[in-house]
Amino acid sequence: MEDDWLDGIDTSDNNETKTEAYSYAEFEFALTTSAAVQTRSSVSADGEEIPDKYVNTTEGSISSCYIAVLDKDGNVVASDFYSTYNTDKNSKDYDFGYKKDGAQIVKKHMTIKVHNGETPELTFFAVANLQAKLDGIDLQTQPVVSDADGFIDCKSLTEIQNKLIGKSHINIFVKKGSYKLLDSHKLVLKESALTHSDELCNKIVIPVSQVTAAVQLQEFKIRNPKGEVNDALKNIVSVELINLKNKTYLNQGKSVNDDKDNFDSVGALKVGDDNTFDGSYVLPDYLEEGKTNPKYNSVPEIRFYTYRNETTDDDKKTALKIVYTLEKGGAEYTKIIKIKSPKEDDGFAEKVEAGKLYKLYVTVSEISGDNVEYVVNDWIPNTIDLGEINGSKN
Repeated sequence: MEDDWLDGIDTSDNNETKTEAYSYAEFEFALTTSAAVQTRSSVSADGEEIPDKYVNTTEGSISSCYIAVLDKDGNVVASDFYSTYNTDKNSKDYDFGYKKDGAQIVKKHMTIKVHNGETPELTFFAVANLQAKLDGIDLQTQPVVSDADGFIDCKSLTEIQNKLIGKSHINIFVKKGSYKLLDSHKLVLKESALTHSDELCNKIVIPVSQVTAAVQLQEFKIRNPKGEVNDALKNIVSVELINLKNKTYLNQGKSVNDDKDNFDSVGALKVGDDNTFDGSYVLPDYLEEGKTNPKYNSVPEIRFYTYRNETTDDDKKTALKIVYTLEKGGAEYTKIIKIKSPKEDDGFAEKVEAGKLYKLYVTVSEISGDNVEYVVNDWIPNTIDLGEINGSKN
């Protein structure tokens, strides 16, 4: 284990420290993606269960994690940022030191000072996959891009939730979550901040869920002039998500403005294109000779991602663009469908919410009466598994 990370703690062994009657609580963190972020299985319009195929994708990855310890008033008592970006993985300073039972154990611990006889009301808040600056980059040619620095400076939960996530790309899957220390969990304390033992180290579990939203075309059917409805996924030429929001706040009540710099676009995708989110995908420059990258084998496998978008500007609402034919080799048609979320009372609103999966079931008619059905699910949370709060040795 590396030396403990101490949040401004006076570790001197003097009389003043002793008379203040403080103890110390040390926390050990481990990150696991054993329960990879995926989606709940959904049910199609005709009742057939559709299995998910995203267990082995990068959706569940965790490459960094900001963790803040909050007091009962929401003030930050201590915080740190753990990352695979920080140093070379062979360095002694590498944050994710080793793996145990599928979990990545963080070498650096967090220690806070606690008044003797008091059990502080603590909440642990985590934000995973924030973009961090890379050590060793040439600042003359590569500007530092980091959201992590901004979060480290936060002094309260309010500041954390109102901090702009503006440099962490949609496709690295930022996640957030929190865990409140329960009264039934007795905090393990020690007399000195300079000593360590597994028996005196607290372990916490923080479930985190996606900040991004996902959109996919799950079903596509065509109704012919006779009224017959037939599956037509094979008629899809391409799908494309329009108006992806590329910045966000964790505070759901605060929205990023509609400036054009806050939106991204992605190229249209089709069956047979490289699936860059597959866990085995390799950048073309590093692909071994004779090897091929995984492909999209069906339209429902193609999934797009965006941060939440609640704009009232019709031209900037997130939408799925579908290009299709009525028959093989026939003329191409385009259908643009704005993404909708269920309203609290009834019906739908044209907006994209954080952490939601939007599965679209589309039926187009050769004459009229197009129909679109939505299935909107929460993503299954990923878990940063830190074990139970106890003093036992794992």
